Amino acid sequence: MAAALSFTDAQAIVTDLNDFDSFMVLTLSGAGMAGIEHHTQRTPLQDGETHIRTLLAPRFLIVELVIMATTFETLQTARRTLTAALNPKKGAGTLKYKPDPAGVEYGISCFIEQGADFSNPVSPAAEVATISFRCPDPAWYNTTPSAPTVVVPAGGLSIPISIPMSISKAAKTETITNAGDLARYPVITAPGPFSDPLIKNDTTGKYLKLEGLSVASGETLTVDMSARTVAVAGVSYIDRVTAESEFWPLERGANSVTITVESGGATFTVTYNTPYLGV
Repeated sequence: MAAALSFTDAQAIVTDLNDFDSFMVLTLSGAGMAGIEHHTQRTPLQDGETHIRTLLAPRFLIVELVIMATTFETLQTARRTLTAALNPKKGAGTLKYKPDPAGVEYGISCFIEQGADFSNPVSPAAEVATISFRCPDPAWYNTTPSAPTVVVPAGGLSIPISIPMSISKAAKTETITNAGDLARYPVITAPGPFSDPLIKNDTTGKYLKLEGLSVASGETLTVDMSARTVAVAGVSYIDRVTAESEFWPLERGANSVTITVESGGATFTVTYNTPYLGV
């Protein structure tokens, strides 16, 4: 069976680019390893150079497809349909690619770099079009998210009870494995009631502390590590993030994640899409 390739625009409208009815993909170029940038420096009289860092360059994907119709008139309609679907004014969209119908579907955020270039008519009812996509983030990702949980039990009274009486904190540590090729920032959600969560990646030592934040029953905390936002019931609480806190990613491989709350307890769901260097 053929590979699947579709484009979802910023309004969530999906265009199947390989439906074998109106469109058939001939080639997809640029889906492998993205460009590599080595940052180096060299001082006077130094042999060679000193490596500073390695970064990935933006990715460019080129799709060549055939527009198929039954008449010249329906070919023109298909051309207009494709042009409208790839409107660059809509902003970022998502290209989804599934090379194996029974395997993983890969996604990548992209902008239209060049709309359909109708430059190769095959017949009065068929034409080859070339489309170019620009991907500022070069990583592909599994469109099916991983969502492991960290269940923090409700805190309680210390036994034996001492005077003055205190309520103990509650904490839980879990290992979360990012099986991808790159680090990935998760979205962490948890329903209340609980207060003052501390969300830490023990593997890197980075943590996010939300001081003075109370999440009531019926409310949900949402922390987007990539967007660097903190919200409860849709209201921003970024002001509760302490000065020494950092929004952190899941590194490649095993990550030891510990979540502590001052009171209450909750199930924290850590949602992320496994990233890949290429497909």
